[in-house]
Amino acid sequence: MCSALRRLLAGALVMAFASPLSAQSAVGTITGSVTDRQTQRPIEGVQVRVVGSPRGAQTDQTGQFRLANVPVGTVNLVSQRIGYGASTRAVTVSSGGTATADFVLSVAATTLDQVVITATGQSERRRENGATTSSIDSSSLNK
Repeated sequence: MCSALRRLLAGALVMAFASPLSAQSAVGTITGSVTDRQTQRPIEGVQVRVVGSPRGAQTDQTGQFRLANVPVGTVNLVSQRIGYGASTRAVTVSSGGTATADFVLSVAATTLDQVVITATGQSERRRENGATTSSIDSSSLNK
């Protein structure tokens, strides 16, 4: 009975350590760069992420990024930065391998929605108003 218990524990240990090892090999890495289409210069601060996943990275000063532990298979990457149009690319990730995805972004104007401010014409005391309120004396403004 003692040897059966030992074999059972040994089998459980093998299974416990085998699962994480096989799970780790089912991932790969994606590296790449992001450049400006017009100037051909690297773009810093671009968000590069795997669509449908929280996995992402940001480009460094040289426009380079690295995404580690990406699931094996074909994934869609999107690159975004304010002032540039977004770009999407499909990349195939192999087990334990490194895939490359380079992006070239074009400058694009960003249009914001309008902001509407309304006033009721009623005066409220600051304590009764739930919003942060401050006052500015017009004599303190430069003319």
